[in-house]
Amino acid sequence: MMYKKACEEAYRYFPDETVFLYMMVQAQGRSGNTGKAVRNAELLVKRETDNKWFWRELAISYSERGYTKKAFGAFEKAYSLGCRENDFILMYAVLCNDYGEYETGIRILSEMLGSDQKWTAGNFEEALEAFAGIVNLNIKVQGSYFAEAIDKMLAILKSNPILVNDSVRELSMVLFMMISLSEGLSEKEKNKINEFLLLLDSKKNPPEVKEAIDQCRKELVLGKLRKDERLCETLKIGADVFLSMEEEDRLRRYAIADIKLCMLKEKKEILSQIDIIEKEYPEYYKAIEDFIQKLRKDDVEYLKSRLLKDYVRMNEEFEDGIYFKKYPEEKVRSMGTLLYDGDNDTPYVRTNKKIGRNDPCPCGSGKKYKQCCGR
Repeated sequence: MMYKKACEEAYRYFPDETVFLYMMVQAQGRSGNTGKAVRNAELLVKRETDNKWFWRELAISYSERGYTKKAFGAFEKAYSLGCRENDFILMYAVLCNDYGEYETGIRILSEMLGSDQKWTAGNFEEALEAFAGIVNLNIKVQGSYFAEAIDKMLAILKSNPILVNDSVRELSMVLFMMISLSEGLSEKEKNKINEFLLLLDSKKNPPEVKEAIDQCRKELVLGKLRKDERLCETLKIGADVFLSMEEEDRLRRYAIADIKLCMLKEKKEILSQIDIIEKEYPEYYKAIEDFIQKLRKDDVEYLKSRLLKDYVRMNEEFEDGIYFKKYPEEKVRSMGTLLYDGDNDTPYVRTNKKIGRNDPCPCGSGKKYKQCCGR
């Protein structure tokens, strides 16, 4: 506050000194006087129309004031005049996202990653932010910039391998976003992601980081499987359940019972497609192999009754799953009677709040429950 007052006083005495006007704009903006900052920044660019620093301050002032359209034009002008500071580009990219100029945002972030600046531990976080920004913007336009972005980030990491150590988790999370939220990846993009994962996995990573990397690999497999037209919907949903959901989770237990009951109901179709799973998706097949062996037997009624027992108990907690929605007659048949086969079997009493369809999914994916495990 004292600095702002000093700048304003200096400008009052020396109104022709542009440097005092420039310092005053910065001080007013930093102290929250956005209206004054805008007016004085506009005076700055009138005095020197080709000064990139003045346009930079005008762009920031417009942005902080909420003048999105004017801010975008000012950022564009400052960039054209040669303003290339990392923090400026990141702010410009955020505005591109807000203003719907996704391609422009991708272009300036790509130029930032591809610049010849020296990346160190001090500014690598900005490179990571730029990489995440490209991924986010590319998902919105469903473009083809993933491979190029990965190449640029790999070049940075290979030239300075020490940067990887403290950033493996963040990098793997960005890759997971890239894999899981895009509508489809080309073979080139998949190969680049695998190359990236190999680099990250070459480090001595703690268990939680290794788990994040493994999850990226699983998501690559799931992406391919979800688009495999040879497979029925039940097998596709089952892959998400067995490969994506957390171990030893009550919701996962319910989802597994749900999908297994669907497989029992659709036994003939499932068994006709299981060779594809075994040959092309071995990790998935390994997860369901024991159940498939049981499914191949002629008498599956006992297996169904055991699954239904758990499923009906938990159904009140999680709402109807796929099985009851696809086969409502099974719900009518099953919900009327609960069988308990021992002194230790007691009805499940829900102590936690029931999960609503629009609540965040408990598995931690970030999606709504109805769009994730609630399927």
